[in-house]
Amino acid sequence: VENWNPGIFDQLTYAKSKNVRMFVGVLNGTVVSSCCACIYNEAFAFFGCYLVFESKLRGKGYGLAAYKHRLRVMAELGVKAMGCDGVLDQTHNYAKNDFIGYYLNRRFSYTVQGNEIVASNVSIDMPNIKVVADFEAKFVYEPRHEFINVWLNSDPTMRYAVIYNDKNDILGLGIVRQAQTGFRIGPIYANTQINAKNIMLALASQLPKESQLFIDMPEANCHYDHFIKELQLECCDFECMRMYRGEVPSFPVDQIYGVCMLEVG
Repeated sequence: VENWNPGIFDQLTYAKSKNVRMFVGVLNGTVVSSCCACIYNEAFAFFGCYLVFESKLRGKGYGLAAYKHRLRVMAELGVKAMGCDGVLDQTHNYAKNDFIGYYLNRRFSYTVQGNEIVASNVSIDMPNIKVVADFEAKFVYEPRHEFINVWLNSDPTMRYAVIYNDKNDILGLGIVRQAQTGFRIGPIYANTQINAKNIMLALASQLPKESQLFIDMPEANCHYDHFIKELQLECCDFECMRMYRGEVPSFPVDQIYGVCMLEVG
């Protein structure tokens, strides 16, 4: 819908996670709009799935009503800060509600060649879920163990690529899942660009030749241009602004080569 291209099992994750709240706008008994909030732990929530379904109903305030209700519920739950990935033509509306732009996420595609390999330092076995949640905590606003546990247990299409050090600590992590169109890569977190590249190729090696992979990458990553050129990624002309309301986080954007999910951060 609207080029977001979510994973085919993402809805199941949202339904099963006790930390994801879904909101809908109803007009004359018909659901006309939606939005969601994924509460990571207690103090932070990520907003997504903001949509008025029929174009003829847009601009009439039906989406805004659900949006404002979501803000009220977050305040009642004690959520102090919020984030979102907003399409550029809506960022001015988010700004009216005190959201501040942090960096741009741009979407790229990669076509599986069929000759990609798994480097010797990459494991494609499913990692321990708690280890994954602990590792990715440094790349998000606050730890979200409940969501990660549900997400990794809800999608049988997921494939993994993980790099460990000699102490079995994760240095890089990548996940790919089947989407409405092609496959979505996210996240790719890696301590070096070469590790990020090896993770990307290891994920591609597990999929059929000619498969289309899509990845949303922060433009603020200082390796952005070189990573795109080295893997010959194609621009998809889809971008979102990462925005925050409340305290702006500090995390290593230079190690984020693909965001997890635009809908939940």
